[in-house]
Amino acid sequence: MDKVITIAVNDLRIYFSQRGNLIGLVLIPVVLATVLGFTSTATISSYTLDIVDLDNSEQSAQFIADVLASNELFVRSTAAYTPAEVQVRVSEEAVDAALIIPADFAADIEAFNAIDILYYSNEDVLGGVIQQSVNTVVGRWNSAVIAARSGEVVVTALDVDVDSSAIYARAANYIAQDSLQIDYALTSDEPEAQPGEGFGQSVPGFASMFVMFTVLGGMAVLLRERKNWTMQRMVVMHLTRWQILGGKILTYFTLGMIQFIVLFAFGIVMGLEIGTGWFAMLLVMIAYTLSITALALALATAVRTEGQANNLTTLLGVSLAALGGAWWSLEVVPPFMQTIGHLSPVAWAMDAFTILIFYDGGLYDVLPSVAILLMIAAILFVIGVRRFRYE
Repeated sequence: MDKVITIAVNDLRIYFSQRGNLIGLVLIPVVLATVLGFTSTATISSYTLDIVDLDNSEQSAQFIADVLASNELFVRSTAAYTPAEVQVRVSEEAVDAALIIPADFAADIEAFNAIDILYYSNEDVLGGVIQQSVNTVVGRWNSAVIAARSGEVVVTALDVDVDSSAIYARAANYIAQDSLQIDYALTSDEPEAQPGEGFGQSVPGFASMFVMFTVLGGMAVLLRERKNWTMQRMVVMHLTRWQILGGKILTYFTLGMIQFIVLFAFGIVMGLEIGTGWFAMLLVMIAYTLSITALALALATAVRTEGQANNLTTLLGVSLAALGGAWWSLEVVPPFMQTIGHLSPVAWAMDAFTILIFYDGGLYDVLPSVAILLMIAAILFVIGVRRFRYE
């Protein structure tokens, strides 16, 4: 094992002696992560709603007022639109959501009839915030209707002459005063950042992509050492072949881990919150870097020239990063693209990073992704070791 470490330390010394390597290892990833982190941090200052009131009654006006009051970020659009127009506006993302209050809204409430309120939204934009608020208001109104209906049954049984609308109004008043409500508010003076964006996306995304570039770049180095007879000279020394190969694997695994740690340390300085899942985060980094190191070793047995190795590094680095969600969250792409994206090791790493960063996950939550990455690494290592040639 000492000889494996010696080979790795010597290769790392040679790598860091070339200052140009530091640019690709640290500077470029940090710059790009910073640019994307600042430009893709989504903020929400308000939610715009189109509301079409086909009833124009006192009750419908009160319902609308309750919806707008349920969240301080809600803003009603001032222009008047038809039901068909608001549906198009939502689909074109000109507005966040739309409500259509049906005709006879007030009459149906007083008659205890079922009422269908049409609701349209763009879920990618809203994340369910408006729907939750609307459901809260609807639940409160339903409670008032149930209370009023129960009261009418009682007064009917007692043969008391009481107007049903008065019963509803009294019940609604009590429900409005005593009901539980959800109060959505920003936790700071800064606008609210959305999951999957900002440094929470750019740091792990660019770290995963550039680790792939760095580690896959080892293919060209292995070919160069074989061409220059460096590998052959090591074979005739008092070194076993597994020690030579182990040293090379350890070299690029170490470079990948250094790049991960530097970028995540930078992210923490910029405000990225990892929480208590640092051990799980480290385990994901290790599993992912092992899988890419194994991929580099397996591919090194197939390429013949440094040019081929460099071109393959660029092709795989860009395509696997894009497919795997390094540039944008896979949650915004269609389901079939999410399936295709998980052919890339990047996707499994990004799944785990997202769970840890945005959903306060722990070790147990990321074990499936870690297991798949380690399985990929094991399969590719077997292929690479069996096929690798030193001459």
